[in-house]
Amino acid sequence: MILRLYKSKQPATIVLIIITGMLAWIRPFFNAGIQRGFPFDSDPMPLYHLLTMVLWHNHYFRVLFAFIFVILTGFLLVRLNTRYIIITERTNLPALFYILLSSSIVGLNRLNPVIFGALFLLLAIDRILESYKQEGLSYRYFEAALLLGVGSLFYANLIFFVFILWVALIMLRPFYWREWVFTILGVIIPYLFLFSFFYLNDVSFSESLQRVTTNILPDHTAFSFKKPYTIFLIYLFFLIVVVSEYMVRHFPTKKIQARKTFMLFFWLFLSTPAIYLLVPSTSIELIYILAIPLSFVLSHYFVFAKSKWLPEALFIILLILIIVNNIYA
Repeated sequence: MILRLYKSKQPATIVLIIITGMLAWIRPFFNAGIQRGFPFDSDPMPLYHLLTMVLWHNHYFRVLFAFIFVILTGFLLVRLNTRYIIITERTNLPALFYILLSSSIVGLNRLNPVIFGALFLLLAIDRILESYKQEGLSYRYFEAALLLGVGSLFYANLIFFVFILWVALIMLRPFYWREWVFTILGVIIPYLFLFSFFYLNDVSFSESLQRVTTNILPDHTAFSFKKPYTIFLIYLFFLIVVVSEYMVRHFPTKKIQARKTFMLFFWLFLSTPAIYLLVPSTSIELIYILAIPLSFVLSHYFVFAKSKWLPEALFIILLILIIVNNIYA
């Protein structure tokens, strides 16, 4: 019954999803004390630093600003599905699952650069999918790389997701060597502007380079999760196994473009924990990026699963665990 409300295609569903997101963010909105320190807090990237300076003095506005962008990213996932028919049914579930998953770590429900990094990554994926079946040389990969480059000026580690552009080139495009070069040029150009700005303001190259590298080199931020979040992670892993098994069984029935898109999300899903393990400064903030592929896989299952009671039960348990985690984390 609850799942049916969220699966409805009525405009009121959008309001219901936003209210659900507000409930997930209500504790950090009124409690500044739950904030934890991350490397990007002590050494912010230039665009994120500029944003924090503008919003520094008002905690409530900072949280509200961040929440609006999380909602925006969630519904951009819905737009992506509508535009490219990833899930062959119109649904707002990708927005719901993105908001729920990205909001599951209460200490990150605030202004943080990964919110904007995830948004720019999603816009880059939109550029990638637009290039499918485009004849001849496509400049969409330059645009996608440029978006990643700009996004990395908020969240430095977004730069490593250029790997997804290369995967997409292999999966979606015939070989054009210029398109591979575009992915490098697009990422570099925002940094050329950044270092030029530093140079014009008498900042030495070594100092300006250090401002960037300090966002990549620090060690992981250690976290000791309370029992509710540990239980949530165990359940989420179980849920991923369930929905992935369902996806594998129904994968051959999908159209070619949908199959390739889901494979691209699969590589994004794999590369995110790999970046967490290999890049010293990454931490649990990557949940904002991991939530992108997970939102589509979860939505696919809950839209098409034939069982009447199992999807409902799985969904209710997920909601309960997120509520408990937000109360006791």
